[in-house]
Amino acid sequence: MELNLENNPILEKLSPEDQKELKEILKKLSAVKFALDQSSIVAITDNRGRITYVNDKFCKLSKYTREELIGQDHRIVNSNYHSRAFFKDMWATIGRGKVWRGEMKNRAKDGSHYWVDTTIVPFLNEKGIPYQYVSIRNDITFRKKMEEEREKSEQMIYRLAYYDTLTDLPNRRLFTDLLTNEAQNLGEQNAVMFLDIDKLKNINEFCGHEIGDLILMEVSHRLSQCLRESDVLSRFGGDEFTILLKNISGKSQVEQIAQQMLESLEKTVILGERTFNITCSIGIALSPYDGLGSEILLKRSAIALNTLKESGGNGFVFFDVNMEKRAMEKNLFEADLRNAIQLEEFFLEYQPKIDLFSEKVIGLEALVRWRHPQRGLISPAKFIPIAEETGLIIPLGEWILRKVCEQTKRWQQKGLPPLRVSVNLSVQQLNQLNLVDNIKQILIDTELNPRWLEIEITESIFVEIDRVSPVLEQIRNLGIKISVDDFGTGYSSLSYLKNLPVDILKIDASFIRDITYDPGSQAIVKAIITFAEAFNLEVIAEGIENREQLNVLLGQGCIQGQGYYYSKPLPVQETEEYLNKPVI
Repeated sequence: MELNLENNPILEKLSPEDQKELKEILKKLSAVKFALDQSSIVAITDNRGRITYVNDKFCKLSKYTREELIGQDHRIVNSNYHSRAFFKDMWATIGRGKVWRGEMKNRAKDGSHYWVDTTIVPFLNEKGIPYQYVSIRNDITFRKKMEEEREKSEQMIYRLAYYDTLTDLPNRRLFTDLLTNEAQNLGEQNAVMFLDIDKLKNINEFCGHEIGDLILMEVSHRLSQCLRESDVLSRFGGDEFTILLKNISGKSQVEQIAQQMLESLEKTVILGERTFNITCSIGIALSPYDGLGSEILLKRSAIALNTLKESGGNGFVFFDVNMEKRAMEKNLFEADLRNAIQLEEFFLEYQPKIDLFSEKVIGLEALVRWRHPQRGLISPAKFIPIAEETGLIIPLGEWILRKVCEQTKRWQQKGLPPLRVSVNLSVQQLNQLNLVDNIKQILIDTELNPRWLEIEITESIFVEIDRVSPVLEQIRNLGIKISVDDFGTGYSSLSYLKNLPVDILKIDASFIRDITYDPGSQAIVKAIITFAEAFNLEVIAEGIENREQLNVLLGQGCIQGQGYYYSKPLPVQETEEYLNKPVI
């Protein structure tokens, strides 16, 4: 781009005035050229796109020498980032003699890429046809890099906000948004599934969360294989998934997909040398029949799921209005239970334990009762399962333990013969991290010697034997006796008992009820007594109701028992009277 016309023959044809004016113009153009060379990346091409001039900045950015660029097609720096349509539009614009401006991603000689903000100015001949193009560029690589980083950050934030990091499925927030949008398609029938993996909590606890996570990933893969492209699978949280089946043909189609899911998950999951059998429970709500809004459909599919789980799980069930009614009643009952703990609407009764030969009282079992201000007495069989399910058994159990220790100490201070009093503990209580410390503190606060306290556990606790056994050992080391309630109902193995910190076996009342005429019950009771004698364990027969049952037990060598034959559970005052009653 030579602007110096000194000694150029063209000057001789001009008048002195014109020569002076032309030199002034050239001087200004040189200043412009200098400014462009210093601040911008400049290139000139002919009308065929061949490079005729580049400045130093162009060479520095492209990493080509001027000699390598001159005479080359401008495609030498093409990065193949832009589409053909992009360049077609550019050439169409400058070909019409118009200025084109845009952002280009180019490729340098070493393979690196850079961005330039480009303005291409066509120079026209006397016929208005471009004969060369001047491109003025500014390096915007840093800005574009920052924009790309910002875009990546925004994408990352979006994925963190709307996708599950483990399974890469839509999360609860995104699923709810999608379901809300889909609810606007009033002409379509949709189904919402609420799916829960059965007993994944046990796998997490016994095998570790890493194994649980691998199972969750496998489950998400299998579920996705059962769905259509238009359906939405979401990890709702924990071991729960939600599914939106769009535009279904009817209930039978939903049943078919649900059954396919169940069968897919039933196939064994193999992780290294371990194998796992997975089942799931699915609650289903249909739109528009069960509601239109996302909130109501999720709620009702969850109600259906909970109803199924309460009956054992491993299947699918559709929502119906009776489920919601029962769920509302249960929620009200749970609220009453919470209030009852705060207001101390509970009280304790005590059932005597008897030496079957001397008929002397040798201990007591504490039993909790609930007197509701409106409903009256509520059976423990009704409120204990809900307390365990909701976790309310923890504060309730602590209240019971403290009241029993206080009352036991109070009887001793009254001069009554010291007796060991038993308290039932649930699996949830034994899973408390601070259980042993709580028991220690209650014994300190009440000044009760641990030898007068007995902890009763049920056989169902044996399914978690590895975890509860150390806790029981710590309790036993305090000097507290451990008994197994309802023994013989099928959960435990006699081999477990050899290694468990247990002192007493309480034979389940169902065997005592039939012991006078059922040889099977007689054989089971005899086997338990024989086993207990071999391992130096005490045996108590529960549920003795008549003399005939007592005689059979005495004949088999059972020396301790309790039941209505001797006494029903009694309030505190009546218990004191019973303890003061002379033995005839």
